[in-house]
Amino acid sequence: MPCRMMYRVVEVTSEEEGHGGMELLEVGPQARGWMAAKYCIYPQTIILGLESRTTVEKLQIMGHPWGVPTKIEIWIGDVPKGQEVDIKKAYFMKLGEVAMESNKDNDYIARQLQSIEVSQGARPCPITFIKLVLHKNYQNRKNQYNQVGLTAVNIIGTPVEKADSQNGFNLDGDIWSLYDDLSFLMYTDTEVAQLINKLEKKKFEAVATERFEYAKKIKSAISELCEAGQMLGSLEMEMHDLADKEEYDQAKDKKSQMDEFRVEVYKTLEITDLLELQGGPRNH
Repeated sequence: MPCRMMYRVVEVTSEEEGHGGMELLEVGPQARGWMAAKYCIYPQTIILGLESRTTVEKLQIMGHPWGVPTKIEIWIGDVPKGQEVDIKKAYFMKLGEVAMESNKDNDYIARQLQSIEVSQGARPCPITFIKLVLHKNYQNRKNQYNQVGLTAVNIIGTPVEKADSQNGFNLDGDIWSLYDDLSFLMYTDTEVAQLINKLEKKKFEAVATERFEYAKKIKSAISELCEAGQMLGSLEMEMHDLADKEEYDQAKDKKSQMDEFRVEVYKTLEITDLLELQGGPRNH
Protein backbone atom coordinates (compact mmCIF):
# COMPACT_ATOMS: atom_id res chain seq x y z
CA MET A 1 0.00 0.00 0.00
CA PRO A 2 1.15 3.59 -0.56
CA CYS A 3 2.86 5.27 2.36
CA ARG A 4 4.80 8.39 3.21
CA MET A 5 8.29 7.96 1.77
CA MET A 6 11.50 9.06 3.43
CA TYR A 7 14.06 10.80 1.25
CA ARG A 8 17.43 12.51 1.38
CA VAL A 9 18.49 15.83 -0.12
CA VAL A 10 21.04 14.98 -2.81
CA GLU A 11 21.76 18.40 -4.32
CA VAL A 12 20.73 22.04 -4.01
CA THR A 13 21.93 24.82 -6.28
CA SER A 14 22.39 27.19 -3.32
CA GLU A 15 21.17 27.67 0.23
CA GLU A 16 20.83 30.39 2.84
CA GLU A 17 22.65 29.95 6.15
CA GLY A 18 20.27 28.34 8.63
CA HIS A 19 17.93 27.27 5.84
CA GLY A 20 19.93 24.57 4.07
CA GLY A 21 18.49 21.77 1.99
CA MET A 22 18.61 19.38 4.94
CA GLU A 23 15.96 21.50 6.67
CA LEU A 24 13.40 19.95 4.31
CA LEU A 25 13.74 16.69 6.24
CA GLU A 26 12.13 18.36 9.27
CA VAL A 27 8.34 18.37 8.94
CA GLY A 28 6.03 19.99 11.48
CA PRO A 29 5.31 23.31 13.19
CA GLN A 30 9.03 23.66 13.94
CA ALA A 31 10.10 23.28 10.29
CA ARG A 32 12.43 26.00 8.98
CA GLY A 33 12.54 24.86 5.38
CA TRP A 34 15.03 25.52 2.58
CA MET A 35 15.81 28.91 1.10
CA ALA A 36 18.07 29.83 -1.81
CA ALA A 37 21.04 32.11 -1.25
CA LYS A 38 20.71 35.89 -1.43
CA TYR A 39 20.83 37.25 -5.00
CA CYS A 40 20.99 33.70 -6.39
CA ILE A 41 20.99 32.92 -10.10
CA TYR A 42 17.88 31.27 -11.52
CA PRO A 43 16.65 28.64 -11.92
CA GLN A 44 17.37 27.01 -8.56
CA THR A 45 17.31 23.20 -8.35
CA ILE A 46 16.69 20.71 -5.56
CA ILE A 47 17.22 16.98 -6.12
CA LEU A 48 15.71 14.51 -3.67
CA GLY A 49 16.76 10.86 -3.49
CA LEU A 50 14.32 8.16 -2.37
CA GLU A 51 15.46 5.33 -0.10
CA SER A 52 14.65 2.79 -2.82
CA ARG A 53 13.01 2.67 -6.26
CA THR A 54 9.45 3.80 -5.71
CA THR A 55 6.22 4.20 -7.62
CA VAL A 56 5.29 7.72 -6.56
CA GLU A 57 1.58 8.48 -6.42
CA LYS A 58 1.47 11.94 -4.89
CA LEU A 59 3.89 14.80 -4.40
CA GLN A 60 3.14 17.66 -2.03
CA ILE A 61 5.06 20.93 -2.01
CA MET A 62 4.57 23.64 0.61
CA GLY A 63 5.98 26.98 -0.42
CA HIS A 64 7.53 29.84 1.51
CA PRO A 65 5.33 32.77 2.63
CA TRP A 66 7.27 35.46 0.75
CA GLY A 67 10.09 33.67 -1.10
CA VAL A 68 7.71 32.46 -3.80
CA PRO A 69 8.89 31.20 -7.23
CA THR A 70 6.77 32.04 -10.26
CA LYS A 71 6.67 28.34 -11.14
CA ILE A 72 8.15 24.98 -10.17
CA GLU A 73 9.09 22.30 -12.69
CA ILE A 74 8.84 18.68 -11.54
CA TRP A 75 11.22 16.10 -12.99
CA ILE A 76 11.42 12.39 -12.14
CA GLY A 77 14.60 10.38 -12.53
CA ASP A 78 16.18 6.95 -12.30
CA VAL A 79 19.40 5.17 -13.19
CA PRO A 80 19.70 2.53 -15.94
CA LYS A 81 18.68 -0.94 -14.80
CA GLY A 82 21.54 -2.80 -13.18
CA GLN A 83 23.52 0.38 -12.48
CA GLU A 84 24.40 1.59 -9.00
CA VAL A 85 22.24 4.41 -7.68
CA ASP A 86 24.35 7.48 -8.41
CA ILE A 87 23.00 10.92 -9.26
CA LYS A 88 25.72 11.30 -11.89
CA LYS A 89 24.26 8.30 -13.76
CA ALA A 90 20.63 9.38 -13.45
CA TYR A 91 18.44 10.44 -16.36
CA PHE A 92 15.43 12.70 -15.86
CA MET A 93 12.09 13.23 -17.53
CA LYS A 94 9.94 16.31 -17.05
CA LEU A 95 6.64 15.41 -15.42
CA GLY A 96 5.13 18.89 -15.57
CA GLU A 97 5.11 22.20 -13.75
CA VAL A 98 2.97 24.09 -11.26
CA ALA A 99 2.35 27.83 -11.31
CA MET A 100 2.59 29.59 -7.96
CA GLU A 101 0.58 32.62 -6.90
CA SER A 102 2.40 35.71 -5.69
CA ASN A 103 0.82 35.46 -2.20
CA LYS A 104 0.07 39.19 -2.27
CA ASP A 105 -3.56 38.57 -1.33
CA ASN A 106 -2.38 36.79 1.84
CA ASP A 107 0.08 39.59 2.71
CA TYR A 108 2.96 37.10 2.29
CA ILE A 109 2.04 35.25 5.50
CA ALA A 110 0.26 32.07 4.34
CA ARG A 111 2.09 29.18 2.68
CA GLN A 112 0.81 27.67 -0.55
CA LEU A 113 0.34 23.89 -0.64
CA GLN A 114 0.50 22.18 -4.02
CA SER A 115 -0.60 18.53 -4.27
CA ILE A 116 0.32 16.76 -7.52
CA GLU A 117 -1.12 13.37 -8.45
CA VAL A 118 1.84 11.69 -10.13
CA SER A 119 0.62 8.28 -11.30
CA GLN A 120 -3.17 8.69 -11.32
CA GLY A 121 -4.53 6.84 -14.34
CA ALA A 122 -1.04 6.31 -15.72
CA ARG A 123 1.23 3.31 -16.04
CA PRO A 124 3.32 2.89 -12.85
CA CYS A 125 6.77 4.37 -13.30
CA PRO A 126 9.26 3.49 -10.55
CA ILE A 127 11.79 6.25 -9.87
CA THR A 128 14.72 6.98 -7.58
CA PHE A 129 15.02 10.77 -7.79
CA ILE A 130 12.75 13.81 -7.88
CA LYS A 131 14.11 17.11 -9.17
CA LEU A 132 12.38 20.42 -8.46
CA VAL A 133 13.36 23.40 -10.61
CA LEU A 134 12.32 26.73 -9.13
CA HIS A 135 12.09 29.77 -11.40
CA LYS A 136 12.61 33.42 -10.56
CA ASN A 137 10.81 34.81 -7.53
CA TYR A 138 7.86 37.15 -7.33
CA GLN A 139 9.11 40.52 -6.13
CA ASN A 140 7.65 41.91 -2.91
CA ARG A 141 8.61 44.22 -0.06
CA LYS A 142 9.66 41.34 2.21
CA ASN A 143 11.95 39.69 -0.35
CA GLN A 144 14.69 42.28 -0.79
CA TYR A 145 17.30 39.68 -1.82
CA ASN A 146 15.16 38.00 -4.52
CA GLN A 147 15.17 34.55 -2.90
CA VAL A 148 12.89 31.54 -3.23
CA GLY A 149 12.17 28.86 -0.65
CA LEU A 150 10.22 25.74 0.22
CA THR A 151 8.90 24.91 3.67
CA ALA A 152 8.30 21.19 3.13
CA VAL A 153 8.09 18.40 0.55
CA ASN A 154 6.05 15.23 1.05
CA ILE A 155 6.26 12.11 -1.15
CA ILE A 156 3.61 9.37 -1.13
CA GLY A 157 4.30 6.11 -2.93
CA THR A 158 5.03 2.39 -2.80
CA PRO A 159 8.56 0.93 -2.84
CA VAL A 160 8.97 -1.50 -5.74
CA GLU A 161 10.21 -4.31 -3.46
CA LYS A 162 7.22 -3.98 -1.16
CA ALA A 163 4.75 -3.86 -4.05
CA ASP A 164 6.25 -7.04 -5.52
CA SER A 165 6.21 -8.93 -2.22
CA GLN A 166 2.78 -7.94 -0.95
CA ASN A 167 -0.28 -10.00 -1.68
CA GLY A 168 -3.30 -8.23 -0.25
CA PHE A 169 -3.35 -6.20 2.95
CA ASN A 170 -0.18 -6.16 4.98
CA LEU A 171 -0.61 -5.30 8.65
CA ASP A 172 3.14 -5.05 9.18
CA GLY A 173 3.67 -2.46 6.46
CA ASP A 174 3.23 1.29 6.46
CA ILE A 175 -0.26 2.54 5.72
CA TRP A 176 -1.13 5.75 3.89
CA SER A 177 -3.32 7.90 6.08
CA LEU A 178 -4.91 11.33 5.84
CA TYR A 179 -2.70 12.12 8.82
CA ASP A 180 0.35 11.82 6.54
CA ASP A 181 -0.83 14.84 4.54
CA LEU A 182 1.21 18.05 4.80
CA SER A 183 -1.93 20.03 5.60
CA PHE A 184 -2.05 18.00 8.83
CA LEU A 185 1.64 17.44 9.59
CA MET A 186 2.75 21.06 9.29
CA TYR A 187 0.29 22.33 11.88
CA THR A 188 0.25 19.42 14.33
CA ASP A 189 2.72 18.74 17.12
CA THR A 190 5.26 16.24 15.77
CA GLU A 191 5.09 13.85 18.73
CA VAL A 192 1.29 13.78 18.60
CA ALA A 193 1.35 13.22 14.82
CA GLN A 194 3.64 10.20 15.30
CA LEU A 195 1.36 8.91 18.05
CA ILE A 196 -1.69 9.22 15.79
CA ASN A 197 0.15 7.27 13.10
CA LYS A 198 0.81 4.43 15.57
CA LEU A 199 -2.81 4.42 16.70
CA GLU A 200 -4.02 4.30 13.09
CA LYS A 201 -2.04 1.09 12.59
CA LYS A 202 -3.41 -0.30 15.85
CA LYS A 203 -6.93 0.49 14.63
CA PHE A 204 -6.40 -1.42 11.37
CA GLU A 205 -5.02 -4.38 13.33
CA ALA A 206 -8.01 -4.27 15.70
CA VAL A 207 -10.50 -4.33 12.82
CA ALA A 208 -8.64 -7.19 11.14
CA THR A 209 -8.83 -9.23 14.35
CA GLU A 210 -12.46 -8.22 15.06
CA ARG A 211 -11.63 -6.22 18.19
CA PHE A 212 -14.24 -3.62 17.32
CA GLU A 213 -14.64 -2.06 20.79
CA TYR A 214 -10.90 -1.45 20.86
CA ALA A 215 -11.03 0.07 17.37
CA LYS A 216 -13.87 2.36 18.50
CA LYS A 217 -11.83 3.61 21.46
CA ILE A 218 -8.84 4.29 19.21
CA LYS A 219 -11.00 6.20 16.73
CA SER A 220 -12.32 8.43 19.52
CA ALA A 221 -8.82 9.01 20.91
CA ILE A 222 -7.45 9.94 17.48
CA SER A 223 -10.18 12.54 17.05
CA GLU A 224 -9.29 14.19 20.35
CA LEU A 225 -5.56 13.91 19.68
CA CYS A 226 -6.01 15.78 16.39
CA GLU A 227 -7.43 18.78 18.24
CA ALA A 228 -4.80 18.58 20.98
CA GLY A 229 -2.00 18.20 18.43
CA GLN A 230 -3.05 21.31 16.54
CA MET A 231 -3.25 23.27 19.79
CA LEU A 232 0.23 22.09 20.75
CA GLY A 233 1.47 22.95 17.25
CA SER A 234 0.14 26.47 17.63
CA LEU A 235 1.77 26.83 21.04
CA GLU A 236 5.07 25.57 19.62
CA MET A 237 5.04 28.19 16.86
CA GLU A 238 4.32 30.87 19.47
CA MET A 239 7.22 29.55 21.58
CA HIS A 240 9.64 29.75 18.64
CA ASP A 241 8.46 33.26 17.78
CA LEU A 242 9.14 34.35 21.38
CA ALA A 243 12.57 32.73 21.30
CA ASP A 244 13.41 34.49 18.01
CA LYS A 245 12.49 37.79 19.69
CA GLU A 246 14.79 36.83 22.61
CA GLU A 247 11.85 36.84 25.02
CA TYR A 248 13.22 33.76 26.74
CA ASP A 249 11.21 33.83 29.97
CA GLN A 250 7.95 33.90 28.02
CA ALA A 251 9.25 31.15 25.70
CA LYS A 252 10.08 29.03 28.77
CA ASP A 253 6.57 29.58 30.16
CA LYS A 254 5.07 28.57 26.83
CA LYS A 255 7.11 25.35 26.83
CA SER A 256 5.92 24.55 30.35
CA GLN A 257 2.34 25.15 29.23
CA MET A 258 2.88 22.70 26.35
CA ASP A 259 4.41 20.03 28.59
CA GLU A 260 1.61 20.23 31.14
CA PHE A 261 -1.09 20.11 28.48
CA ARG A 262 0.55 17.13 26.76
CA VAL A 263 0.73 15.11 29.99
CA GLU A 264 -2.90 15.92 30.77
CA VAL A 265 -4.09 14.82 27.32
CA TYR A 266 -2.13 11.55 27.36
CA LYS A 267 -3.41 10.73 30.85
CA THR A 268 -7.04 11.55 30.04
CA LEU A 269 -7.01 9.43 26.87
CA GLU A 270 -5.12 6.57 28.55
CA ILE A 271 -2.62 6.45 25.71
CA THR A 272 -0.38 3.80 27.30
CA ASP A 273 -3.33 1.39 27.52
CA LEU A 274 -4.47 2.15 23.97
CA LEU A 275 -1.00 1.39 22.62
CA GLU A 276 -0.91 -1.74 24.78
CA LEU A 277 2.52 -0.87 26.08
CA GLN A 278 4.13 -2.66 29.01
CA GLY A 279 1.61 -5.47 28.85
CA GLY A 280 -1.39 -3.13 28.90
CA PRO A 281 -4.92 -4.58 28.92
CA ARG A 282 -6.20 -6.40 25.87
CA ASN A 283 -9.78 -7.03 27.04
CA HIS A 284 -11.30 -4.59 24.56
